[in-house]
Amino acid sequence: MNKFMLFYLLLAMAISTQAQSVSGLVINELMISNGTTQADNQGEFEDWIELYNNSNAPISLNGLYLSDNFSVPTKWAFPDTVIAANSYLIVWADNDTIANELHAFFKLNASGERLMLADGNGFVLDSVSFDSIGTDVTWGRSPNGTGNFRLLAPTFNAANSLVNVEKSSHSDFNFNIFPNPNKGDFLQFSLTSQNSETANFDYQLNNLLGETLRTGSNLYNQYSQSLYIGDLPAGIYLFSLNNGKEKMSQKLIIEK
Repeated sequence: MNKFMLFYLLLAMAISTQAQSVSGLVINELMISNGTTQADNQGEFEDWIELYNNSNAPISLNGLYLSDNFSVPTKWAFPDTVIAANSYLIVWADNDTIANELHAFFKLNASGERLMLADGNGFVLDSVSFDSIGTDVTWGRSPNGTGNFRLLAPTFNAANSLVNVEKSSHSDFNFNIFPNPNKGDFLQFSLTSQNSETANFDYQLNNLLGETLRTGSNLYNQYSQSLYIGDLPAGIYLFSLNNGKEKMSQKLIIEK
């Protein structure tokens, strides 16, 4: 075996070993427009990327990179960081450098792009493409850690919610919820139908675990409604309306 063949054999073995050592690491969730969901330690609402270790052993991120440019796969290097088994890690994509947090020096394009996780040889370990997602919703895996990407209610540094957020380019109706954030006992919601023949609308309020907390129906010709939420703890919820043909959802923030 000549020295060139030996070199490429050793290189292939090194790449294979690296890939095996991080085989449980995935891009799990990302937010490209953070309005009020989660602030960093400086109180700023920035883009963020969530990684998940889907294995039963810790994974070192030394020698790994994140990039939003497939021509430059080693754009941002992880510092000396370990992600524990079955745990999450947040990287703020805000083109900043701040101690005690992970801040990549690039931002996610709100119009859509691709994100990749790579090793030092440019070998892509995981990647995801996305388009314009919207504010305070995320593009995440469902089921958590293993599934395909879809629009979700945000679950910062935690298992992805079972509640998905529908996205439609054309709708027969629209609705607003207020006040939001809500600090009182009642939530008001009003709807506007694009169809002159008003349909029946059902409503549903879920927490981020997918549990249904409130339901209602028979809203025929009733465009403004009130819903008691005074007994619910502070947190993020998902309020949905369904006319039998399509479902629309909005995030509700309850503050105490």
